[in-house]
Amino acid sequence: MRTSTCRQTQHARYDVISVLTFRLWLGVLFCLCPEQLQLVWAQSSNANSQAALVTQELRYHAIGAREVYLVWGINGWHAVPEAIRPPETYLDDKKVMRTRLVRKGETFITTVRVPPGTRLDYKFMVTKTKGGGGTDIWQTDDENGRPFTKDVNLDGRIEIESGLTVALTVTAGQRKAWVAGEAVDLPLVKQEILYHAPGAGEVWLVWGIEEWQTIPDAAYPHGTVIEDDGLMHTRMVRKNDTFVTLVRVPSGIRLNYRFLIAKMDTGTPVHVRDDAVGKSYLAKSEDGLIEVESTVTPVTKEQRKAWLAGTTSEIPFVAQELSYRSVKPSDVWLLWGIDGWQAIPDAARPPGTVLKNGMMYTPMVRTGTMFTTTLRVPSGTVINYEFLMDKSNESASVDQSDGNRAGTLIAQFNGRVEVESTVTKVAMEQRKTWPPGRLTDLSLVAQEIRYRIAGTEEVWLVWGINGWQAIPAAARPAGTVLKDNRLMHTRMVRTGDTFATTVRVPPGTMLDYKFLITKTSRGAPIIIWQDYNGKDFWKLVRVSGSLEEKATVTVVTMDQRKEWLAGRAADLPLVTQEIRYRAPGAAEVWLAWGLDGWQVIPDAARPPETVLKNGKMHTPMVREGNTFTTTVRVPPGTVLDFRVLIAKTEEGMTVDIRQEKDEDGRALSKVVAFDGRIEVQSQWKSRS
Repeated sequence: MRTSTCRQTQHARYDVISVLTFRLWLGVLFCLCPEQLQLVWAQSSNANSQAALVTQELRYHAIGAREVYLVWGINGWHAVPEAIRPPETYLDDKKVMRTRLVRKGETFITTVRVPPGTRLDYKFMVTKTKGGGGTDIWQTDDENGRPFTKDVNLDGRIEIESGLTVALTVTAGQRKAWVAGEAVDLPLVKQEILYHAPGAGEVWLVWGIEEWQTIPDAAYPHGTVIEDDGLMHTRMVRKNDTFVTLVRVPSGIRLNYRFLIAKMDTGTPVHVRDDAVGKSYLAKSEDGLIEVESTVTPVTKEQRKAWLAGTTSEIPFVAQELSYRSVKPSDVWLLWGIDGWQAIPDAARPPGTVLKNGMMYTPMVRTGTMFTTTLRVPSGTVINYEFLMDKSNESASVDQSDGNRAGTLIAQFNGRVEVESTVTKVAMEQRKTWPPGRLTDLSLVAQEIRYRIAGTEEVWLVWGINGWQAIPAAARPAGTVLKDNRLMHTRMVRTGDTFATTVRVPPGTMLDYKFLITKTSRGAPIIIWQDYNGKDFWKLVRVSGSLEEKATVTVVTMDQRKEWLAGRAADLPLVTQEIRYRAPGAAEVWLAWGLDGWQVIPDAARPPETVLKNGKMHTPMVREGNTFTTTVRVPPGTVLDFRVLIAKTEEGMTVDIRQEKDEDGRALSKVVAFDGRIEVQSQWKSRS
């Protein structure tokens, strides 16, 4: 009995040791690789391992997709045992599970089973679109930029709204063909771009698609030009402190963009580039909005006025160091002002500054042959300056000014200006605005000037430099004459509605200019001046480049348009407008239209087959695939009122569907100034 009892005790001791040893090793394994063993533990801790799993239904809403995969894993992208994987799951090259989702309408669904306490890692891959096009679009994180993950403890559901279905209504091949100009009948989405820039007066959207490519010419927004950098520049419409423009592109196109502030609200030309945060945007399947706050905007006109008046000091300043190098042992003063030689508040002036005749004189600090001072002014300020040398060491003390009216800079950021003295003993030489020497030896920069106006045959560029001074005759463009107080008049070359010429001036020249319209396209002599809101145009020319101005005047007066509408004047210049209406499913479309309040135009000027119905002109539109077009010719400056009527569907059904407003709910109308195109998307949806 004692022997038996001893053996039983010994066996029990061995059992305890075995259990303890097993648990020890199991603990070590969990410490070394807990994620790999968590599923094993969940399965081994229950005789029925399936009962220990929890389910997660994943639902992915992706309009326009045809095939979607769930790419997933647990506890760091590890695969679950094959026995519990959903149907149609396979391992990719990185041993990550990919499960094909089941499509139900616009939603793609699957259910996964994992142990409670598991971290579920997942993302989605769209592989096919509804149109059959193959693609490879990933959605890896939520709207806040966080990777998709969830700690799973109970049965549940995960629902994700696709942020990428925007790219699915048009295939990659179709988008590529559209960019190349080989596909014109793609549905386009509208992207409204808002740029908030207090203090700016003129802003351009600099943009491209898919790494800064240009789009087809026909799709350019109004006011778009290709500049020397090869990028599209679209002038934005100003609405108080916000600048707006619309672009239309196929869904799935990625927009690249930045902004260029070209003028301040005072009219002062600047060149301030704002690289927008984000820099790109994926156009969605629906119209979208991009809204950007400026990070580089100059101080507003009102803020500068208040600062100059001494009523505020709470505005940002930039520092401008001005240096002047002279080998002559003279005292040098900076004669200066801002925004047209105005003096700044006394507290903001550099030490030693005095006022003489309303202008500020600041003594410059000498270090060797360099004279320096620093100015602090509001961002965006125009600094006017000259250097004044006081030759006190000479028997006949004189003041000499070094520089000319090109002594102007825009203080946008902290910076430095360094000037080399060019003062000579001859007073006339220092006042010359044109450098001495033969023309062939001078380093000049070219500026192409373009002016766009409809209904005109003859336009002159009236111009000068550094305060309307004329340049030497040998350097003037061909055909330039001096008129009106010796102002240079250069006849511009006409190409369609655009007039152009090129001038060549020294770098750093202030170019003053305006336009004189002298003849209509019918040959009638006129005298119409084009300036900038009552002020002359001007630009500081540093390098070769171009500038373009668009007419804000018209060669046809309101009285002339009234006479033409009444049939009493037939000799007016006309501009052409092509109207394009995209209406899939329509078979017959009419344009109902009129001018300046739905007035009819003379019968001889109407497009073919135009008829009058209820006092309004109705013109049948020509079908080109899903697009219907017609062309009208009207005097420039006219308001074109119109609406579109669908009269028959492709099924042969007679209908009366009218569209009188655009996508923003505004009545369909346009002030017609130049030849152009109007594109309208039908709001009617075909049953097919």
